[in-house]
Amino acid sequence: MTILKNKRSHRVPGSVYLAAVIILAAAISFVAVTQLNKDRTVTYSLYPYLPEAEYYTEVLEEEWSKLHPDVTLEFVPYDCYSDGRPEGIDVVMYDVFLEKEFVEKGYLKSLDVHDLIDTEDFYGFTLEPADGYADNYGVPVFLCCDLMIYDRNDIELNKAENIFDVAGSDSDLLISFAMYGYDIYLLDAAADKTQDPVATQYKDRLKDIDVSANRNALANAAVPEYRDADSGDLAGLYDSGAAGGYIGYAETMRSIRTRIDGTEVKQISMDEQDNVPLYYCDMAGISADVPEDQTGLCMDLIRIMTDREVMKRGSVKDGRPQYLMSPRISFYDDMSREYPMYAKLKDIVANESNRLFRAYGSFMDDTYRR
Repeated sequence: MTILKNKRSHRVPGSVYLAAVIILAAAISFVAVTQLNKDRTVTYSLYPYLPEAEYYTEVLEEEWSKLHPDVTLEFVPYDCYSDGRPEGIDVVMYDVFLEKEFVEKGYLKSLDVHDLIDTEDFYGFTLEPADGYADNYGVPVFLCCDLMIYDRNDIELNKAENIFDVAGSDSDLLISFAMYGYDIYLLDAAADKTQDPVATQYKDRLKDIDVSANRNALANAAVPEYRDADSGDLAGLYDSGAAGGYIGYAETMRSIRTRIDGTEVKQISMDEQDNVPLYYCDMAGISADVPEDQTGLCMDLIRIMTDREVMKRGSVKDGRPQYLMSPRISFYDDMSREYPMYAKLKDIVANESNRLFRAYGSFMDDTYRR
């Protein structure tokens, strides 16, 4: 009888074979996805009047390349006020002023903001959907509001609570009427008068105020020789000593060099009633035409746009603060450690009465497109 020796089997165990198959399949899948991504592009726009937009674009694209090195990110110029449907743009940045119009015209996908951002680090008023809607259609990226930016040693401006106080004082205030004339300030006055932050038809809102009295107050408060100056020049004029203060956005303070340490900021009413603090907001949304297999990439881009560190990087250029206003709470604490003005801006944006400035009805056609 032949006795067979017990030899160790040379067959590969089934579990090892299965693991090898899985690894090989994953590798093939990775190569396929990588090749597919090389042919993919995500397009985006920015708010057309974002200061230092080219620098912010560089920051976004650098962060994007870390997350999706094989997907091209392409900037597409788009003016949300005049260009209509954002065709060919995946992630569109627009003024919240226009959001309801964009939703009604089918420009945007609805979003779950809780999937995109840590909502507890965002001021609550920036996340409120438009009236009549349960869903959000955009995520807040930047805030903007009219501020009185002034010298703390100017006693009259320190005391002023509204434009009538300024008009009746001996202090000088720079106000530009070059772009919209008196219209935008009168609309603000109507909101203050009625305590209603929603813009409807412009002519209807003017019925709520004494137009002549409000126009005269604005005219008397403004330094006459600079009423037609470009609004972007007011900060420089203030810095040169042309006046005790000016009306402008926070980001204009990047032009203040010599007076920044002695500068204060606050919001004032454009009527004699209490101020209704209104904010413009640059929102990032996903175009309704974006296919589902592209949506995930778009959401990643919005996450980058709203990222805490990206906001900080985008707000300091060449070692100088840009004084951009963020909807993020932690942003102000981070920035104020090095730039004290941000502590003052936090006091303003933390006001529980703050509201987003939205337009309903045909307001844009009645006002800016007439």
